[in-house]
Amino acid sequence: MTKASNREDLSVSVIIPFRNERKNLAKNIESILGQNYPSENFEIIYVDDNSSDGSSQIVEEYMKRSKIKLTLLKIENEKSTRGHKKIAISKGIEISLNEIIVTTDADCFFGPGWLKSLIENFNENTGLVAGPVEYISDGSLFSSLQKLEFAGLILSGVGLVGIKQPIICNGANLAFKKDAFYEVGGYDSHMNFSSGDDEFLMQKLAYNTKWDISFAFSKEALAFTRPSEDFKSFFQQRKRWASKSLHYLNAKIKIKLVLIFMFYLSLIIFPIVSLIQSSSYLILFLFIFLAKIFAEYIILLTGKHYLFSDLKFFYYIPAQMLQPLYLIYSSIMGLFGRFDWKGRNLAR
Repeated sequence: MTKASNREDLSVSVIIPFRNERKNLAKNIESILGQNYPSENFEIIYVDDNSSDGSSQIVEEYMKRSKIKLTLLKIENEKSTRGHKKIAISKGIEISLNEIIVTTDADCFFGPGWLKSLIENFNENTGLVAGPVEYISDGSLFSSLQKLEFAGLILSGVGLVGIKQPIICNGANLAFKKDAFYEVGGYDSHMNFSSGDDEFLMQKLAYNTKWDISFAFSKEALAFTRPSEDFKSFFQQRKRWASKSLHYLNAKIKIKLVLIFMFYLSLIIFPIVSLIQSSSYLILFLFIFLAKIFAEYIILLTGKHYLFSDLKFFYYIPAQMLQPLYLIYSSIMGLFGRFDWKGRNLAR
């Protein structure tokens, strides 16, 4: 996470794949055009993945008056049944002019220092920089629970990068060197998987090359987005995230994920077994559960100080109680079921 002193000399291509994002694009474009990064050193590439809601018209309007190089690339009648986002990003990279690639989503928006804060983490040895993402809660129970859970996921990614065992990151806020991307074959090895454009790339660079992985641990580097609107979209999202884990190439990572799965499964099984057999299972459950609550509370407090300043803990205990249930369900369904994403019904 060591930052270079001044990285505004690096040329950057920001690539945003989108599909039917008409309601979000204007805010997204405005926030990227408003960056305090030197305008001559970055370009913006929007890649339309078969939108049917007129999303491209929004981009075209901004192209007419933008002082920053703004490009629209349209993908139409793509025959692939999987890997749509990877295809879109890859095509954007193919026409990009610059050495650093930044990917984000069309439903995200940023503060003016986002790009500068992200890029300043690069040095000559850095291949990829992961950035933080924050959910904007409307104050409801559902969005507040998601905000807490998602903050925990982001902070887990921070910790794993810190101990040089990177596993997870979020493609809504990711930067990497184009040379590093092509060195590992881009997305070729996992193009047929429905998800994983972010984590597969991170893992290949971390475990198969000499490139360093860094994390932009700064409030200025935050990407903001909204949580899922309802339970259905929440579970579809979590199933999509879980679907990629079976395809991780590193055996050690798979073992870690199995152990994590077994840990969460024990939080469900132990209370049930205690009703049938010995109450010692209940004691064991309480010990494990309370230790988890305490450890994750400390992590979230740290995250609140450095990243997520408006994180609230009112729903922390309910979130802890619900987490094992939906995590186990989403994991199983993601590995063996199908899920919907951007109007497409996909298999893992």
